[in-house]
Formats: sequence, structure tokens, C-alpha cells
Amino acid sequence: SKLYGMLPAETARAITDFVREAWPDARPINLDLAEAVGKPLSYKPSETPTPRHIDVLIHGLRHLRFLMLYSPTHLFLLPGLVLLLLGLLFLLILLPGPVVVLGRLFDIHVMVLGALLALVGFQILTIGLYAKTLAVTLRLQPMDRTLRVLRRVFSLERGLAAGAALFLIGFGVDFGIAARWVASGFGPLNEVRPALFALVAMLLGMQIVFSSFFLFTIELQVREPA
Repeated sequence: SKLYGMLPAETARAITDFVREAWPDARPINLDLAEAVGKPLSYKPSETPTPRHIDVLIHGLRHLRFLMLYSPTHLFLLPGLVLLLLGLLFLLILLPGPVVVLGRLFDIHVMVLGALLALVGFQILTIGLYAKTLAVTLRLQPMDRTLRVLRRVFSLERGLAAGAALFLIGFGVDFGIAARWVASGFGPLNEVRPALFALVAMLLGMQIVFSSFFLFTIELQVREPA
């Protein structure tokens, strides 16, 4: 109920109203199934019936899944944003070199973890934006503040510019590493930190570019609910 800002009774009433409104429009997806309605079905009771507490847990998880799928903010946007910010924090703090916190050394392995968190977090975040936009398009959800802000600040040109700029930053860092390697006569190279930062920057830039195209395609179908 906290996902929708309603009390439990209001949530149950909303689900009931949704079923009542959607049921008259239901159509069989299989004609054979429609013809089989009313005929006796063969039923074989399970030899090992599910305990009541397990059955209640299963139904509770199904109900939670329904609520989460209809709330992309809590399922995608918030976890994705947390992972992205945490990953970028690790990357930027460890980019100059190792850091000692409370007597413990944080080095390149934590930076690799930060790169993973940043990439996975951004991927989850973009999926959440797609899900929210599609939910409004299919009228499964009303227009909310997140999408209003997105529609106000987002444009295909801005997305492409931001993605291209981030990609070029990463490419520039990689180009500098390659130039120093050539200047040293292709000798030993110890540029793992800037190379990892450049890798993340280039991947995020490419994701922003193509996500902007996809999000713009969905956004064309979105109309403000009456």
C-alpha cells in the first residue's frame, strides 16, 4: 500500500474495481478454451498438499509482485539510481589512487566493483524509465511527477549530446593512455584506473545515446491523460 500511498483497504478496493472494469472487456485468447467452458475437467488431487502457511506465502508473494510491477519507481528507478550513484562514487574516489578508510585499504578491486554497479544501475534505471513511460502510454498508470519532469527536461537532442560528450571524454582518456604508451616505446603500462574510468564513460555514453532514441520513440506515443 505504501507504493501507491493508500491504505490496505483502499488498495484491495482499487484492485477489485480494476478487475470489475476489465472483466467485461475480456475475450478468450483460444476458441478451444472458450468451447471447453462448462465441461467437466479432470482433476487429480496432489499427493502432497501445500501447507497452509506456504500457500499463504505464495499468494502474498504474487500480490507483492503485482504491486511492484505496477510501481516501476520502487522496482527499477530507486534501486537503479542507488546503484548508479554508489558505483560512480567508488569510481571517482578511487580514480586518483588507493584510499584508506578506518584502517582498511580500498584499491582497484573496489573500483572494478564500482564500475559494475554503475553500469548495472544505469541499465536498471533506464528500464524503469521505459516501464513508466509505457505504463502511461497503456493507461496503466496516471502521469506522475517523475514523467512530468522527464518530459520537461528530456529531448532527443539533449540525450544525444550528453551521451556523445560522455563517450568522447572516455575516448579522450583512452587516446591519452595509448599516446603515452606509444611515446614510451610500447613499454610497461600501468594505467588501469584511467582505463577503467574511460571504459565506464564510453559504455554509459553509448547507452545514453541509444536509450535516448528508444525513449524518444516511446515518448511520441505518450499523451497527457484527460
